[in-house]
Amino acid sequence: MRGGRRTQGHGSGEGPVAGSAHPLVLFLAGAVFLVAGVWLLTAAARDTLAVRYGVHTVGTVREADDDSGDGRLWVTFTVAGAEVTHPLPPGTNRRQASHGDRLPIVYRADRPERVVARRDVGHGPLLFWSGFTAVGIVLVGWSGLALHRSGRRRAHPGPGRAAG
Repeated sequence: MRGGRRTQGHGSGEGPVAGSAHPLVLFLAGAVFLVAGVWLLTAAARDTLAVRYGVHTVGTVREADDDSGDGRLWVTFTVAGAEVTHPLPPGTNRRQASHGDRLPIVYRADRPERVVARRDVGHGPLLFWSGFTAVGIVLVGWSGLALHRSGRRRAHPGPGRAAG
């Protein structure tokens, strides 16, 4: 800071990188958390509500039909003495079950095609995806405030500094 002049560099805490890139990255990450969290929370709530009074049983996991192309897992289970096979919802974690595994499931008695893995319904998934969404809200809010403040600093640089 020789002669009253300030330099903008990596260590000064000023400039485009220090002033806006970090909050912008956090804002984008927060937006991803927020959108994904809302989508997955909605799916978990829908699945939980669909089978809240459902029948609990154990089914056998089957690989997806090659013709379907959707990559979903299917499960075979017994309904009223007959064996049926239905797909699990798209959000079901394929890594936690493979072909031939026994999987606890819940299905609607009046619509057995509405079947979900028992681990994917209830308070646990709802709380997890709510927390995931909350992280997105906090990141978007905090980084949005930081971006707003850095924009105000550039628009009103203060005494002895040029705008820009």
